Amino acid sequence: MKKINAFMSQHPLKWFAKGLLGLVLLVCAPGICMALFDIGKEVGQALAKLF
Repeated sequence: MKKINAFMSQHPLKWFAKGLLGLVLLVCAPGICMALFDIGKEVGQALAKLF
């Protein structure tokens, strides 16, 4: 049982999952920033019309 626990604590799948998550965040970050920027512009234009 101890051997299995030792293997699980060093499981490459954990590192793979973390790496994959990091990669996804890196790839998605520019898209998310652009989306937020677009939303900010829309809100800014809407506010400019109000005031």
